[in-house]
Amino acid sequence: MATTGMVAPIGVNTAHSYDDSKADDFERKSMGSDDGSDDYKVEEQPMRLTEDEIVQSLPPWYTQFTVRAVCVGICLGVAFGFITMRFALGPFGVVPTFNMPMGLTAFLILKPLTAWLLRLRWSKQPFTAQENTVVQTFAMAMVTSLWILGFGSYLQAMDYQSYLNAGGLSTPGNYPQDTVDPFTWRIFAYGFCIVFMGVFVNLTVRKPLVIDYNLPYPTGTAVGTMIRSFFNDGAQARKQAIMMAKTGTVAFAWGFWTWFTDGVCEPAAVAASSFVSYSWNRMPNLGAKAFAAGWWFDFNLAYVGAGFITPLSVNYSMMVGAILSSGIAWPLLRNKAGDWFPAGLGGFNFQGEFAYHVFWSIALYLGDGGYQIVKMGIISYTHWLMQRRGAAIGEPSLEGKDEKETVQDPLHLGISHRESPEERRLRKRVFLKDNIHWGISLGGYLACLVIGCIAIPHIYPQAKWYYLFVAFLFVPFFALANAYAAGLTDQDNYSVYGQFAIFIFAAWAGTSGGGVIAGLAVCGVVVAAVSQAAVLMQDFRTGYYTLASPKALFVAQLMGSFVGVLFAPAIYKFYTTSFPIGVPNTQYSVPFATVYRLMSVVSANGFNDLPDHCLSIAAGLIGAAIALNLLKDFVVPVAYKKWVPIPSAVSIPFIVGAPIAIDFCLGGFIMLAWRLANPVRAASLGIAAGAGLMVGDGLWQLPLGILGIAKASRPLCMAFFRAANNDL
Repeated sequence: MATTGMVAPIGVNTAHSYDDSKADDFERKSMGSDDGSDDYKVEEQPMRLTEDEIVQSLPPWYTQFTVRAVCVGICLGVAFGFITMRFALGPFGVVPTFNMPMGLTAFLILKPLTAWLLRLRWSKQPFTAQENTVVQTFAMAMVTSLWILGFGSYLQAMDYQSYLNAGGLSTPGNYPQDTVDPFTWRIFAYGFCIVFMGVFVNLTVRKPLVIDYNLPYPTGTAVGTMIRSFFNDGAQARKQAIMMAKTGTVAFAWGFWTWFTDGVCEPAAVAASSFVSYSWNRMPNLGAKAFAAGWWFDFNLAYVGAGFITPLSVNYSMMVGAILSSGIAWPLLRNKAGDWFPAGLGGFNFQGEFAYHVFWSIALYLGDGGYQIVKMGIISYTHWLMQRRGAAIGEPSLEGKDEKETVQDPLHLGISHRESPEERRLRKRVFLKDNIHWGISLGGYLACLVIGCIAIPHIYPQAKWYYLFVAFLFVPFFALANAYAAGLTDQDNYSVYGQFAIFIFAAWAGTSGGGVIAGLAVCGVVVAAVSQAAVLMQDFRTGYYTLASPKALFVAQLMGSFVGVLFAPAIYKFYTTSFPIGVPNTQYSVPFATVYRLMSVVSANGFNDLPDHCLSIAAGLIGAAIALNLLKDFVVPVAYKKWVPIPSAVSIPFIVGAPIAIDFCLGGFIMLAWRLANPVRAASLGIAAGAGLMVGDGLWQLPLGILGIAKASRPLCMAFFRAANNDL
């Protein structure tokens, strides 16, 4: 691991942005000399700087947020916005993350553009890893604003086509008067009411989540590692870049191969009774019986790569959740069909098994998140008291502390090997240098609350101001729980909280009170805040790795969200005028809009329609999550704390399924075997290998979206049949 004094491993320019001579020095040493010689190598002519010199060499936060960064960010946001809308409205309704493609594309555009501007003397500011991070954050905020507006889910669920898809009047509680078409002015107004809450709500907990708890945030770590590799010189940096290139190429090629062979088979070819499944991501590779029970390896290399980065305790906890849910709970529940809940219900019906999935997953989230909130509050209050007594706690210097003190692991996740004490000390100092006053977070939250409670009832009259007031009060709690879980598992489960909000507020309003629209409208408030807060924490983690100012990233997130709301209705209008939207068996059938519509229709009938024992067991799971945390903090010896399951990680397979736990555990076990075989190489290249898998899979999403827009057909198909006399 590199030491603090080496500039190259940190990804820092040693030139001040507005100094001519240092800008020239940056060009000569970071991009090659003016005479065309590229013989300069950091390891041959080492430039050792002190920590103070490195911090002083970083560009101020306001210079990281440049005009060219905004222009490129808008272009990327619009381009990826069209791809995102295609995924959201498409037949699968799942939107992949574009952090990696955006970070890479920003570099490929700005690197030559900046070199050209410097040579022409039109600019004196070199292109830095910090500016690259800001562009990626800005563009990602635009795209996030688009998908959290619910074009493929709750917003589309309000329109008349979704009412027809949900069965029309033949479905009890589904009435034509409970429809609101998504006109452009309504999208604008509603968007400006909901997209900013998530930017403010978690600002005050960025230090506990990123620094104190040292949560891995795998996507943020992967993007940060990728961006650093663009700007680093030196032997170690080249080794990491080569490792990322190798694993990234494998993941990209695998993405293409799965697309190429994942076509729809002819009906006659799968008509046999022994047919099990087709496609790589639903291959019955653990046996047909295991497949029927929800167990298979889905070849998701992005999640395998995330398993390299997340601690083994997180991977283990997810497997515990998979065993408890798919291995025990769901088979037992299916035996209760016709007793605890009506038999033969659809997969997304709150009257059936789906309710257990949602409520039990949320119970584990809320129990764990609530405990962490109380714990953070107690620690903060204790620090404040000690400061009052002159104990000099606050933000202490880490100078003189040993490695054990510097590399904190308060959750006992086993992540202290991820960075050297010198790197952690420098990154923490930069991360905390540009303070964001708590008043900004509180003021922004209160402003969003007031505006939302006043404006949204005028946009959707069924959503009363007191529904919204209650939702806004609970949003910080949900946002923190989701950001904490995303930091552990890389899963942004905003949809789970949105579904929970649909049930609560649709039931509160009732069928006669317009509960269908009320539930969907309040769902948008919760989804936007919870998802945006988790995305911002991922970006803070990226900035932590690239030494970007959190203040610059906050401004980029805020401005990107604003611009995203401006462009989102126009992108949506393009699709609605070019294609039929929501019509079954078409290219843009928006299946999740029908699902959300049915959820809200069923929920409007109230708590009486929930299946038996759903809420009582959920309450028990909240208590179990709190008990596990108490056990870890006060009972279990330190050496064994990492084996206590983490409730938020346990909850993921309850709602997503067992395959994700298999992916993460596979990545974790590969990393464990690597560390046992070659601990030095694993420590230096492990994160780069995992990040490469995530980057390669993320980059494949760009051509995949283009192929989808072009309506390209997948040439081949695969089908799996049960072999004769096979009982597996």
